[in-house]
Amino acid sequence: MEILNAAIMLLLLALMAAISTASTDKQAYIVRMDKTKITNTFSSLVSITKPWHQAVLESLADGDELEATPPELLYSYETALFGFAAKLSSKQLESLKNMDGFMSAVPDKMLSLHTTRSPFFLGLTGKKGKNGPWSGSNLHSDVIIGVVDSGIWPEHVSFRDHGLSPVPERWRGTCEKGTKFSPSNCNKKLIGARYFYGGYLAAGEKINETNEYVSTRDASGHGTHTASTAGGNFVEQASLFGVANGSAAGMRYTARIAAYKVCWPGCSTIDILTAMMKAIEDGVDVLTLSLGSTSEAVPYWQDYLAIATYFAFKSGIFVAFSAGNSGPWAYTAVNTAPWIMTVAASTIDRSFPAIIKLGNGETFEGSSFYTGKALKGLPIVYGKTAGVTGAAHCIPGTLNPKLVKGKLVICEPGNEYMTQSERGEQ
Repeated sequence: MEILNAAIMLLLLALMAAISTASTDKQAYIVRMDKTKITNTFSSLVSITKPWHQAVLESLADGDELEATPPELLYSYETALFGFAAKLSSKQLESLKNMDGFMSAVPDKMLSLHTTRSPFFLGLTGKKGKNGPWSGSNLHSDVIIGVVDSGIWPEHVSFRDHGLSPVPERWRGTCEKGTKFSPSNCNKKLIGARYFYGGYLAAGEKINETNEYVSTRDASGHGTHTASTAGGNFVEQASLFGVANGSAAGMRYTARIAAYKVCWPGCSTIDILTAMMKAIEDGVDVLTLSLGSTSEAVPYWQDYLAIATYFAFKSGIFVAFSAGNSGPWAYTAVNTAPWIMTVAASTIDRSFPAIIKLGNGETFEGSSFYTGKALKGLPIVYGKTAGVTGAAHCIPGTLNPKLVKGKLVICEPGNEYMTQSERGEQ
């Protein structure tokens, strides 16, 4: 009897282990299906109350009794591609791959964000403000820019709607309610606001509501910056701590803006894809995204963001992506599909000189945004002599705090693994 009880116990433990493995094995995928085949296969099961993707996922759940939880649908797609995003176990994924109509499944991954005189420098204003692309006869206010980013701060002065005509009738979007954001935050300038986090949560991430808004409201400022750069209204007497005084405006300052929040701060490709499709359905004319990966090793046919942008392009929507923050070295640009505009950093036609004077009276000119009072004399230290290997380039963690605190540190340029801003943080 004791042997039988022990055998039953071991069997129960094995079953529990199998169920536990099945429940923790799940991962989020973007799945692409063949519309014709899949609708034919499930035509008898599909109804108004049960769409095709639900019928597909239920068939996966019925196929394995050991699965502790059924497949979890995150989003369904029928605009730029036919498919869905879902959390699947490895067994459920294998069953899906054997289904007639399956095309591909790509695991979700987390991307990161890419971080006033430009219109004149680019010649948009024309000579003396006339005959340029910005002249009144060339500038219409019915262009709608969809910004897929970290959200937007609707009260920002760049998003005031003075001087704008009513919202275009063709607009099909909405302003979703959320934490400290209501439909009343939208106006004739900011005409749409949506937020997506299903993919972010499916990846096991959590939204810290102490520092983040579960709404389209922007907590980091990145989305507000990119939206105002693309289509912010004219702002007079703008400056950065008193530097570069003048008028600030977006590249298409009369355009309408629709914000799609997908970064919390990580940006799930599932959420990005969903936001892009919703923006296309809403009726945007332009899509702009300042985010991406650090490398571009995925072929286009496996890159669903590239596939979605191709559909947008074929639908007459102009798509612009940032080239990334990893330059200026070779092979560091990302978002380079030939049907999108890949936007990189460029030089400008102005400088912000700063003079440093050494104790022997010799002076050197550099650049700085510092506008405070002149600093008192500081000791100078050469990075290479103030730390371990790599300190010459001021690589993070190489400088000895005791040797550099309160001193002016000289760093050598040329290290391709860190940016100027990262070097400055040291």
